[in-house]
Amino acid sequence: MRGDDLAALSWEGIAAEALEATGNDEPPVDAFDLAACVGLHVVEGPARSARLEGNVIVLNPGARLVRRHGLVAHETAHHLLDRAGEASTEDGAHYVSQALLLPRKAFERDLRSSWNPAVLRAKHVNVSAERIVRRIVALRDAVATVIDNGRVKTRVASPWLPEASLRRLSRWERELADEALRTGEAVQGDELVWACPFVDGPWERVVIVAELEQLGLRLR
Repeated sequence: MRGDDLAALSWEGIAAEALEATGNDEPPVDAFDLAACVGLHVVEGPARSARLEGNVIVLNPGARLVRRHGLVAHETAHHLLDRAGEASTEDGAHYVSQALLLPRKAFERDLRSSWNPAVLRAKHVNVSAERIVRRIVALRDAVATVIDNGRVKTRVASPWLPEASLRRLSRWERELADEALRTGEAVQGDELVWACPFVDGPWERVVIVAELEQLGLRLR
């Protein structure tokens, strides 16, 4: 996150204030506990995913647990934006929910040790690998990619990066992804470049995160 991004600075502040006030600023953050601490009630109901109705979050009980934590955090973020007098946009709620589940101070401390999504997931157990690498992209000069069953599902770069070439998956990253699937283990390309496989039956996902400078050296 760059200092001239006033919206992101405000969103970080909203999340940090809520985390500190509720004592939820160390991982793993439990979205259900956090919601309760800010006065919200989570109930199961006929929602496609989740929705906020007053101080009640109606949650579809059929989602995976990590997904449910993400949904509750997202609706909690809408509540916190409203409470702070900020526009309760989807972009804002998406950012705040990530900052809630991955508190900046603790997460940046973890990044000093490793960018391996599998290692980070072991510390932040209520957060998906995709959300983890998106948080890295929001805080560092980086590019993240999610490949599902061989096809790129998502590729995101830090929003302040102008390089259009970073929008496309490089051959080197694809080779790292293939190796991760072949070995079934996280593969380190460089110090801050990782490809991690997540396999569930026929469903194969690889999550890649690459620091800009190290990726750029491979693209020259």
